[in-house]
Amino acid sequence: MPVQTDEAKETVRVDHGLEAKAGDLAVTVTLYDDHLGSVQSIKCGDFVRLCNVHAADYSDDGVDLCIHRGTTSGRGVFRYSPSDTDVLNLKKVLDGVDAGSSNNQEQRVASVTLHPNVPFSTITQMINSQVPHKHHLKVQVTQVFPSEVTKMVKLFCPQCKSKYDMARGDSSDATREVHDAGEQCPRCANKKSPPFETLPQLRYVFRMEVRLEDYTGAVNAYLVEEDVGDMFPDLPATNLFVDHACRESLHKRLCFLCGGKNPFDAPVPSMKSYSRPWFDCCVKSYYVGGKPKKSSDKRQVAYRIFDTSLKPLC
Repeated sequence: MPVQTDEAKETVRVDHGLEAKAGDLAVTVTLYDDHLGSVQSIKCGDFVRLCNVHAADYSDDGVDLCIHRGTTSGRGVFRYSPSDTDVLNLKKVLDGVDAGSSNNQEQRVASVTLHPNVPFSTITQMINSQVPHKHHLKVQVTQVFPSEVTKMVKLFCPQCKSKYDMARGDSSDATREVHDAGEQCPRCANKKSPPFETLPQLRYVFRMEVRLEDYTGAVNAYLVEEDVGDMFPDLPATNLFVDHACRESLHKRLCFLCGGKNPFDAPVPSMKSYSRPWFDCCVKSYYVGGKPKKSSDKRQVAYRIFDTSLKPLC
């Protein structure tokens, strides 16, 4: 867990994986005066005993836990030896809990990332970190947008980068779909009723948004184009109004990602932490429209899932 000595202005030592694993079971304890020295030898992951911890209402955020100066009534922080009997017994209990969790398929989505050795971050840490940046998260997918599967594929013009909503029809050709359905032509085309042949070659692309949550916060992240191909292998972007098999397969995979629940339903706040499986994914932050040139420029920050795929279980 994080170890910090503010007065000594030392760098915070954090094990993001351990912190994410602890979730809302972690608490902050502040040490004062002569107890600061005991922190120097403590590393993330060490087992310690905190004696005579005091609870005080010092802030507006709730009760603070602290250890005041002095050693009255055994007050202090004491580090256990890794070979201590109590530590060994506790590790056996924790290993049993981890084994039970990993074997429970209802609580874990089988996913693979291309960066498994990168330490986990929490959503709050990602939100508060520099932009752009890449993160490895363990989260729950609680909702998917838009609210209909057929709206998750757009028509894309590679020439002017325009994207258009699909229209109901029986065409399997992306360029003819725009023409037949009377959609607005791409910006790069002649807007005065051009002949069909002058339209640039359009293609179908995926574009959806998922709600990611952990014990520290929540964000919406995009899944677009090739990232969807990585997430759902062998699922091509196509006209979902026509390709019923592809539409059903996408809906099934989204339900799987959400733990068998309807991916378009908003989660029940009191139940989401217990009824949704955990999902490993890589997410990168970026500025919409590019990085601001001046510190005074305000740009919206967005998030995008990448280098992540579901194992072919559905």
